[in-house]
Amino acid sequence: MAAVGEKKTHRASVGPDWGQVVEDPRTTALELIARDEHYLDDLWVRYWANGGEAKRLDFEAFLYRITEPNDFDLQILAWALEEVAP
Repeated sequence: MAAVGEKKTHRASVGPDWGQVVEDPRTTALELIARDEHYLDDLWVRYWANGGEAKRLDFEAFLYRITEPNDFDLQILAWALEEVAP
């Protein structure tokens, strides 16, 4: 478990970062949502468009670390962030 204030990481399972340790995209997603709550809807729509299968409530639960997504869902979230982030 990460210490307070320490950024969490995960190992990319697909794409150009395959096998590399990268920052957990949930951290970036929550920073965007803290700035503007409308990013939550945008991220979920882009997550679905990229092949994510979590329903809206399940998506929000893994963003807030209530549930733990698999590595592929984290990769899909990273792709969604690339499309949505300003």
